[in-house]
Amino acid sequence: MNNIPLSIVKATSDHSKDIWSWRNDPVTRSMFRSPDLVSWDVHEKWFENSLANPNRFIYVALINIRPVGMARFDAIPLVEGRFEISVNIAPCERRTGIGRNLFRDSIRELQNEVSCVKEIVAQIKSANTASNSYFHSLGFVPQELAENGYQSYIYKV
Repeated sequence: MNNIPLSIVKATSDHSKDIWSWRNDPVTRSMFRSPDLVSWDVHEKWFENSLANPNRFIYVALINIRPVGMARFDAIPLVEGRFEISVNIAPCERRTGIGRNLFRDSIRELQNEVSCVKEIVAQIKSANTASNSYFHSLGFVPQELAENGYQSYIYKV
């Protein structure tokens, strides 16, 4: 399943509803720092600001033309070339093998857009065994606990 052909595109306002829906999925919410439902109005404002933020890069994975996941990279201030990643797979696409391709291909897109990508950081809830296994399998190296209940990982690009 790891050879599922994905297209990676830069997120646009057309992707907002899908990302909002995925964000409000109960399993997804349980793994976020803030597990509350996000209203459409709050999400729409956040998404609009995110698309305009020069230090945030959001990519959407497509199978054919259907959005199936997203990766967000936030530049970490004061550390050139370091970005924090957030990945969200559409609930109906979890455990299908697209995550590995989404990660690989979205980093490639980030590198095409930003020349100085050196490290990718992930902070994963310790209880999120699926994501911890996923990031470990991608070559992320566990670091000391970032904060209570979260595991920090670094990936050298």
